[in-house]
Amino acid sequence: MKSKNITISLAPDLICASKRYAKSRGTSINELFRQFLEKNVVGELNGDVGEELMRALDEASGSSKGKKWTREDAYSR
Repeated sequence: MKSKNITISLAPDLICASKRYAKSRGTSINELFRQFLEKNVVGELNGDVGEELMRALDEASGSSKGKKWTREDAYSR
């Protein structure tokens, strides 16, 4: 399955704590979030519901309205 990007909004203190937590484990916030979803969402779903969720994520579309984001943009918030 091809990966897609998403954007989430978090409180600044949660972002800082997440960065420290991820760094202490030699990983990234992105990977922590992916692992959390795989464990707590996909792992809890079964049969048609799990497949339906994955299909919906594959078919989801979004629009940045042409805005190009850089890693620095993401971390400057």
